[in-house]
Amino acid sequence: MKKTFFLTFALVFTSLFLSIAIQSDATITVPVSMSPYKIILNAECKGSSQDIQAIVSISPANYEKIKGNTINIRFGEGGPTSKTTSYKYCIIDANLLVSFNRTEIQEKLIEYNIKGVTTVTVNDTDSDGNIFFIGTSTVEIIAP
Repeated sequence: MKKTFFLTFALVFTSLFLSIAIQSDATITVPVSMSPYKIILNAECKGSSQDIQAIVSISPANYEKIKGNTINIRFGEGGPTSKTTSYKYCIIDANLLVSFNRTEIQEKLIEYNIKGVTTVTVNDTDSDGNIFFIGTSTVEIIAP
């Protein structure tokens, strides 16, 4: 009886451990905030510091899994997208700081006629097109 109980317990524990290990490669949902949270479409972009930044909260272990991936941003459902490989990781507060070209995004938002409060989706893709993380936030797009 004790032997059967022990084998059953070992089997259940092993199955649970393997299912968690398999799920670790699944897409994870992460918190994202945007800077600036308001985009004025006729604003002039001057200097190299003029970008749109996504701040993605992600653990150091998960950052190691996405190092070298492309980070994508999409405005609205089926709206314009932009890609970047320009990002830095801040280990102190566990944030991935992703920079996107503001001029390119403003031009695309004007082309797609996107205004008002809009959902922004940020995700990564590796060289095979696999997605490891995805997160959403909102921005207000102002077209004077």
